[in-house]
Amino acid sequence: MYDSGTLESLSQAECRHLLRETRIGRFVFWDRTHFAVHPVRYICEDDARILFRTENGAKVEAGSQHRDVSVEIDHIDPINGHGWSVVASGPAGHITDPYQVEHVLSELPQPWASDAGREVVCVYVDFLEGRRFQAPAFLP
Repeated sequence: MYDSGTLESLSQAECRHLLRETRIGRFVFWDRTHFAVHPVRYICEDDARILFRTENGAKVEAGSQHRDVSVEIDHIDPINGHGWSVVASGPAGHITDPYQVEHVLSELPQPWASDAGREVVCVYVDFLEGRRFQAPAFLP
């Protein structure tokens, strides 16, 4: 038998706090024929922009074309059955100003790959929502 679980919406302030404190997310965008979901290491500036580095390719194309995109972050505890999820959405951008690019690259977390690209894509956040959940407790 299971007790009922809970699901609650996070406030905008909680969502922004989690975006600032987390450094790994999933960049979600339309890539020609399908949705693509790529892990990224990012920074959040002024609670309004999420920035990450990448090599030239589909993510840069999404930024250059100012497509609507999302970044999703979460934390899930599979043992205790609780966690949270935040989705930030808005138009993408491709940062090309050399000074801004160098500044962002110096602030970003260390890339996973040694040959990580030097292109910077950003998401101008205009929609933000999050949820906290607790799975139902098992009652013997």
